[in-house]
Amino acid sequence: MVYRIFIRSTHGLSLTPEGKQVLGYAQRICENHHLLTTSIKPSGPQCRISAIEYAPARRAFLQLMDENQHRRDISFAYTRISGFENRLLRGEIDLAINLSFSQYDSKTVEEAKKQRLSVQKLATIPACICISNKHRLFEKPDLKPEDFAGERLLDLGGKAISGIGLLMAYVPVDQTYVIERNQTRMAQQLREEGDVYAITHMRDVRSREENTRYIPIPGLSYSLFVYNDPLRPLSPELMRYLELLQEEITTTAP
Repeated sequence: MVYRIFIRSTHGLSLTPEGKQVLGYAQRICENHHLLTTSIKPSGPQCRISAIEYAPARRAFLQLMDENQHRRDISFAYTRISGFENRLLRGEIDLAINLSFSQYDSKTVEEAKKQRLSVQKLATIPACICISNKHRLFEKPDLKPEDFAGERLLDLGGKAISGIGLLMAYVPVDQTYVIERNQTRMAQQLREEGDVYAITHMRDVRSREENTRYIPIPGLSYSLFVYNDPLRPLSPELMRYLELLQEEITTTAP
């Protein structure tokens, strides 16, 4: 038997009596799933972290594992970030590290609270223009963002600026020149053409390529955020990871 669960009209959607009943069932399923995932205790300590491709986050994790290499009762997992909000709520990871535009800080915190997640801002990282040594301006001293007027903006896939309108106040980029490419395509195009550049977060000194130049953009930056589920208090190992990450950010700042 088929039941109608919502009614669509010019005023939007509204639930039928059957729809309200289905919604109640669905809410109870979600609540029970959350209780199940939060009540099951792992057999031993776990450090399951997802992070954006950010060198200090990776190095801090390797150092944490090195400090605990003598222990056999703890498991480690470090993955690239993907749908971290749902993974945190499902108990699949313990901590997530992500980068966001500093202009979106309040929105980021608000969205995290809606997801019942805890979020803290760990650092502010300068945004920059990066160019390869084939770029016509590579050898020019005292480069400024204004020198790139009319150039093409190449999207770095997740680490680059997607809201180009925000960039207009800082760098006069013609939006008709915006090209979206994945990172593999970006590297290939840098090698083949040379006359392209990207907006990304400032790399730390140890992560910079010798044939790439980074030009800071005044007034534009990224924030490094840490997310976790407040229903699962951070273990001493995860607290130590955050200490190591802070040290990495401080000691390798550009």
